[in-house]
Amino acid sequence: LDSCRKVLDRCVTEIPILPPLNSQISDIDFADVKIADLYYNCGEILKANRLMMSQLNHIDDELNFAKSQGNARARSLFADVLREADSLLDEIIKVSKQHGQTGIEQKASLMQLQENAHLPEFE
Repeated sequence: LDSCRKVLDRCVTEIPILPPLNSQISDIDFADVKIADLYYNCGEILKANRLMMSQLNHIDDELNFAKSQGNARARSLFADVLREADSLLDEIIKVSKQHGQTGIEQKASLMQLQENAHLPEFE
């Protein structure tokens, strides 16, 4: 397990954790959830939870940014970000549920419900 932790720690230092705002949700975000999953498997719950919470905050920032844009731009941007965020939230929910992290699972589920409820505003 120690070598597992060292490899994961190295991944976290070498792979950029969060892309800059307005770069939208990317493969990096999904990789972070996979790394969190591996941290859970190694017993590094706090490190995994930090990665998961950082992703939830990133999703929230991206959606808020998209919603803050003018109407024409917002429709397109919000729909794109929401689609990607929905997939990432699904993955966060799955991984957190699998590892008994109900707080993260509930937060991700609530975010998903709230953001989907805002979608009609942009149609």
